[in-house]
Amino acid sequence: MVVRASTGHAVAACEIALTYAGRRTQFGRPIARTQLVQAKLVERPGEVSAMQLYCIRLGRLIDEGTMTETMAASAKYFCSVKARHVRRLARDVLGGNGITLDFHVIRHLCDVEALVTYEGTAEIQTLVVGRQVTGHRAFACALAKTPATSAIVPGILGAHG
Repeated sequence: MVVRASTGHAVAACEIALTYAGRRTQFGRPIARTQLVQAKLVERPGEVSAMQLYCIRLGRLIDEGTMTETMAASAKYFCSVKARHVRRLARDVLGGNGITLDFHVIRHLCDVEALVTYEGTAEIQTLVVGRQVTGHRAFACALAKTPATSAIVPGILGAHG
């Protein structure tokens, strides 16, 4: 599943960047002690946690038999785009080493690029979700129009969403 794969790649990139920042020294101290590196390291855990929560929620919806195409599209879009962002931040933390195969960040980044297009590009997932949110198709399709039932993707946030 694209959602879980994207999340796994993001977690790996976070771990690589954090380890690297703690070990790499510049001007006699670890780069993890610099403000800009810390800003990049702090941004990622929240995004990864949101991705993990999407995985949990989607798994429960699958188990209940209530997951819809729109819910799957929303999760695919969110997790693949966030995973791409997380990996780019990790690549930035590693500087020039972020584009070598020695630290695997670039490999994870290339893998996530495939996930962004696998089972429909992020743009197509946006159109699927947009149809549900607005009640209007932004693309030509022979299928009947699906009416909007909510301004958000119903069910994905749970009973209280």
